[in-house]
Amino acid sequence: RDFLAVMPFRFTEFNFYRAAQKGLDANIVWTDLKKHQAIEMPIMEVLHAMLPVAKRGLEQIGIAESEIRYYLQIVEQRLERKMTGARWQKQMLKHYEQKSNRVEACQLMLQHYIQQQMTNMPVSEWETGR
Repeated sequence: RDFLAVMPFRFTEFNFYRAAQKGLDANIVWTDLKKHQAIEMPIMEVLHAMLPVAKRGLEQIGIAESEIRYYLQIVEQRLERKMTGARWQKQMLKHYEQKSNRVEACQLMLQHYIQQQMTNMPVSEWETGR
């Protein structure tokens, strides 16, 4: 309830579009519950701060500790490496465009994406072609 009191929907909408546009480089409006005010801050700080909250929430609904640890470790690794699916695609497209035209680069990136996806490894562990 405290959070909702200082986080009007317009901030949520702003955050949604900012995150969609900038990904992990976004600054979003978030609340400092101690001061009861909303401030703009890097989304990475918010995500790191919310990991323990996510862990507690998952524990409260009865998710097995091993599952919580496994999936939150994946999230932490993605944050540490600043790697999302979109960022991976952009990096690979840039890599392939150095070797071929845009159409071929898109095709190669997609083929590589499908191959990596089939490994069942988190995107933060995928080959990036650097």
